[in-house]
Amino acid sequence: MVAYKFPKKGPVVFFALILLIQLFSINLTKADEVTFPIDQIEIQTSSGPISMSVELALTTSQQAKGLMHRKALPQEQGMLFDFGVEKPILMWMKNTYISLDMIFVDKDGRIIAIEEKTTPMSEKIITIDQPAKAVLEINGGLASQLNIQVGDRIQHSMFE
Repeated sequence: MVAYKFPKKGPVVFFALILLIQLFSINLTKADEVTFPIDQIEIQTSSGPISMSVELALTTSQQAKGLMHRKALPQEQGMLFDFGVEKPILMWMKNTYISLDMIFVDKDGRIIAIEEKTTPMSEKIITIDQPAKAVLEINGGLASQLNIQVGDRIQHSMFE
C-alpha cells in the first residue's frame, strides 16, 4: 500500500476550503430564515373598526422577503411594512404566489392609496404618485370586501 503524502500546505488549504463552504452554507440558510414580529392593528372604516393580526416588516431583509413564496395568507392576517419615513415606495409581486391588496399609508396612519388584486409573480413595479410611510398587504379583494377605503385610518404604534 502506498500512502499519499499531502504537500505541507495541502491539508491547510483543503480544510480552509471546507470551512468556507460551511460558512457560506450557514449564511444561505440564515437568509431564508427571516422571521417577522406579530402585532395587532385596527383599521377605522366608515363601516366600523376592523382588527387584524399583522406580521411587521421592519428591517430591509424582512421587507425584501415580505410575503414571497407563501401559498396562502389567512383572511384575518396581513403584513405591515414600515419604511420609517414618508418617501416614494416601490413594491412588486416577484415570487409572490397570492394576489394581494397593497394599502399605502401616510405617517399619520391615513390610507392614501389602495392597489387592489395585484398580479401574482409579476415583476411590474407597483407605486403611487405620493410618498408613503408604510404599506399594508392583505389578501387580494379583501379591502373591497371589508369596505377599506382611501381616507380610512390604521391605528398602530408606528403611526403615533
